[in-house]
Amino acid sequence: MKHETQNIQEVHTLAAQLVETLIDARVVLLQGELGAGKTTFTQGVAKALGINKLVRSPTYTLVNVYSVAHPRIDQLVHVDLYRLALVNEQELKQIGLDELVRNARSLVMIEWPERLEKPVPGLTLHFALKGDVYTVEYK
Repeated sequence: MKHETQNIQEVHTLAAQLVETLIDARVVLLQGELGAGKTTFTQGVAKALGINKLVRSPTYTLVNVYSVAHPRIDQLVHVDLYRLALVNEQELKQIGLDELVRNARSLVMIEWPERLEKPVPGLTLHFALKGDVYTVEYK
């Protein structure tokens, strides 16, 4: 399925529309170049889940966890692996991602999942930005 949006508000609206699909997947792999809308989409998910804090990409902290009041999940986990060349199983454990991914009450959104040495199963969303058009595509 392919969605095209014209601005950040439309990206947030699309994210809100897809929240239940994302929760069903539990792990969402966000692929796309810098500036393609991965963090913007995650901000829309956070907003739809009632998170009122400013959601920023955890480029330096690697993982941000936000509590949510939702019947199916307790937390939104935002992961950004951009700064890491390759994440092996030991590093996966060090940052706690192995446990977060296994937590059935978490929605885990991973930016730059291609940096994982061993792929994590999940719903892959592909992001692109051409001109003023954000594209989000998934199967």
